[in-house]
Amino acid sequence: MAFRLGGDEFAVGIDCEYNASILEQIVQRLIVAISRPIDYDGKVLGVGATAGAAIFPDHDGEVDELIRKADTALYEAKRTERGTFRSYDQLVDAKAQTQRVIEDELRAGLGRDELTLYFQGKRRVADAGLLGAEALVRWVHPTRGVLAPGYFISVVERTDLVQPVGAWVLANAVSTMTAWIDEARVDAERFSLAVNVSARQFFDSQFVESLLATAARRPDVASSINLEITEEIMIGDTERVIQIMKKLSLVGYTISMDDFGTGYSSISYLHRLPVSVLKIDRSFLVDIGRSQQAEKIVGGIIDLGRNLGVTTVAEGVETAEQHAFLRDAGCDQMQGFLFDRPSAQSVFEQAHFKRSPIPAIA
Repeated sequence: MAFRLGGDEFAVGIDCEYNASILEQIVQRLIVAISRPIDYDGKVLGVGATAGAAIFPDHDGEVDELIRKADTALYEAKRTERGTFRSYDQLVDAKAQTQRVIEDELRAGLGRDELTLYFQGKRRVADAGLLGAEALVRWVHPTRGVLAPGYFISVVERTDLVQPVGAWVLANAVSTMTAWIDEARVDAERFSLAVNVSARQFFDSQFVESLLATAARRPDVASSINLEITEEIMIGDTERVIQIMKKLSLVGYTISMDDFGTGYSSISYLHRLPVSVLKIDRSFLVDIGRSQQAEKIVGGIIDLGRNLGVTTVAEGVETAEQHAFLRDAGCDQMQGFLFDRPSAQSVFEQAHFKRSPIPAIA
């Protein structure tokens, strides 16, 4: 028995005498079968699968509860490593309970305006000159203080909170950039503000429409906003992705491919995307000076960017040795703790903007 739960999730009922080893063998065979390349109209398409399982009656006797627990195991598998399998157990459920508490508190926090933006500078590699910043969401929790995304972003991305949180981040980033331009703190043609965009946001028509509305109202602001997407967006309807990217780039937005080299994108169609920036993931920079392979990977991405005519940005630059390597390799831009730690807006402005804001006219 098999049926679709919704989106890209399917349920399969397997009637067998329960044995953990046998169950894993069956599920792994399903994953392998689903992952086989498909020849469609002369094109080879590839998909993948991640699985979670719950056992009757060990984990519950009700169908709805079994599905919920299988879904909990599925998300745990996705979180640790895609293409794998997890069976439900009480440890997983305890973690899910914690995540539900975070979800409930964050929903309430949105209503109390507890989110805020921090900013991390983006600099030119050649001389460390400031070129822009990245807007990073933080949660000012009433009892736990300022929380980084690592505490709550996984909950946001797996629930319907991704839309309101994403909309909040975008609206406040646009508002901040608008103020900086109007107060002559930055030159819109020389300074850009990067905003992270999740895959679910990217395909949300309201999200895209809000970007288009901003561009129609303030084209100078739109041209100074850099949308950072991940390679995960490329899974699925590539043509639709390209159409949305082109629509946004035509009205002035620049687009970055974030965490490049860690996801699923194919270099074969990278040249078709209106991408202006390749961001080199911090995981590749950690071993610079210790691994020739890591240095070759980083150098290869920089060369690829140069050949495609796009800007390369290294994130997670924390040592002078990394900076020197990037400079010698011809990387364009960088961000990281070596020069800038994420800071609250007032702290960032005080550190980088010397001009006083233009006083408001009553």
